[in-house]
Formats: sequence, structure tokens, C-alpha cells
Amino acid sequence: MLDWLYDRMGFWPTLLFLWGVFVMIIFWFAGMAGMMLLPPKKSKTLKLFFGVLIPPYTVFWMIYDMFEQRKLLKQKN
Repeated sequence: MLDWLYDRMGFWPTLLFLWGVFVMIIFWFAGMAGMMLLPPKKSKTLKLFFGVLIPPYTVFWMIYDMFEQRKLLKQKN
């Protein structure tokens, strides 16, 4: 696969593409870990289900949760 990507796109685009894939996998794991910390509810089970089946959902949930945490921190100050 890497050989095919390198032949089609060249060195730098292949490197940037694979780096992006690596970062998205790290974000997926981080989002799944964040979802595991949610209180036990039916919505937690659904979020985990969608997070496993649709990895971008987990990344978007993590970004949304970061903004929600920021709002909570601003309210406390």
C-alpha cells in the first residue's frame, strides 16, 4: 500500500497523508477514552456503539466536548 501511494503521489504527499491518518487514529482512541468516562446511561452505550462503527463521530464528539468543557470553565470564573 505504501509503495502504491508513493508511486501515485510522491514522497511528501504520502508522508502528510499517513501522518494525518496516524493523528486521526490517536484522536479516535482519545475520544473513545473520553466516552468511557461518561456516566452510565443508555446514551453512553449509543455513543460508544457509534464511536466504534463510525470513527469520525468520536473525533467530532471529542471536539464538541472540549468546547463544552471550556464553557463550564468560563462559567466558574
